[in-house]
Amino acid sequence: MVDGCKLQMLEPTLIIFILKMKKLLHLSLFILHFQIILHSSMSGVEALDANPNKQALLSFKSTVSDPQNALSGWNFTSSHCTWFGVTCTRNRTTVQSLHLPGLGLSGIIPPHLFNLTSLQVLDLIVIISERSI
Repeated sequence: MVDGCKLQMLEPTLIIFILKMKKLLHLSLFILHFQIILHSSMSGVEALDANPNKQALLSFKSTVSDPQNALSGWNFTSSHCTWFGVTCTRNRTTVQSLHLPGLGLSGIIPPHLFNLTSLQVLDLIVIISERSI
């Protein structure tokens, strides 16, 4: 860094240049710091959405026909542990049971449903069409 004595001996245009560079450096550091904070907070959001239980249930929803719209509350913005027919373990992260009988669901049961590793009860009546087998 340039101290007071040396600063007086420099040409005025050079002094202005050094001061501008110092401001630019501070601005660059601020932007870098902001990007790190933004990246950290976005990684947290992605981590929340990357829950394999939530992904498995959303995959299931996307492959079945739901004539009664019972699964309409299943979305990315709410916790899967609050969804209709879903019961989670005490830690409120993993699905323990899925109760969706008599809703007229039809379609394909996706392999993602096997990602529900804590699932103890699966109560479904799904009409599987011959075309989907």
